[in-house]
Amino acid sequence: GADMAAYVAALRKTVLTLAGAVCASEASALPPGFADEAVLGNWDRAAGVAFSPDGRCFVWEKAGRVWIVEGGVRSAQPLIDIRSEVRDFGDYGLLGFAIDPGFATNGRIYLLYAADYYHVTHFGQPDFDPTQHNLQRDSIGRITRYSCNSSDGFHSVDPASRKVLVGESLSTGFPMTFQSHGVGTITFAEDGSLLAGSGDAASFLEMDDGGPRLGSSNTALPDGIITPKEDVGAFRSQLVDSLAGKIIRVSPETGDGLVSNPFFDSAF
Repeated sequence: GADMAAYVAALRKTVLTLAGAVCASEASALPPGFADEAVLGNWDRAAGVAFSPDGRCFVWEKAGRVWIVEGGVRSAQPLIDIRSEVRDFGDYGLLGFAIDPGFATNGRIYLLYAADYYHVTHFGQPDFDPTQHNLQRDSIGRITRYSCNSSDGFHSVDPASRKVLVGESLSTGFPMTFQSHGVGTITFAEDGSLLAGSGDAASFLEMDDGGPRLGSSNTALPDGIITPKEDVGAFRSQLVDSLAGKIIRVSPETGDGLVSNPFFDSAF
């Protein structure tokens, strides 16, 4: 609706991109030794920047593409394009990206994003159509790992290396039952574990204590994205066994929780 459109428009104004140079009249004084300059423009809603050990810059866009920038030049083709899989809707999209600490030898990258309902339920089936989406239906957030090809210096991705670490199905992903408050950041801890965060999957328009809400397809419960126990809106963040409103710590190899986690339970 109009409220959502206004919210998204306001949010986009706050997103840091690589495109804009700050007008001299508006620029604040920089600390000694710092310079302010435009690098590249024409991004499709750049969501973040990361650097590999060899100094390459990786920029990921909300809709689902990741680009390499070297020497101030963007690659002719994206490193990876998962737009067919991403739920680019409201605040959702490809919002998190991480480079493996061992990237120089294993070429691994990790993507945290809202997964489109159609892709989750049809990918791999004979009737799957990569051009189809169901953006307005409740879905999940997931973490997927890919390996880049060593044959070209890790400048392309091996599609066969795709491994979903978290969110293999509707019942195992981060609940995303509204238009915001979903997945966000993914990063590596110093001990090599993988950390990822997710919001409460609740409404930002009203006090959300569960049940049907405006702005949602209200299908998360019948689809198994949340359990009846989790149908408490924002309060699901207080449930230890819900992925909503959490920072998870998992193995980058398997996506499983680590035994040293404070709430580790071998039954899950």
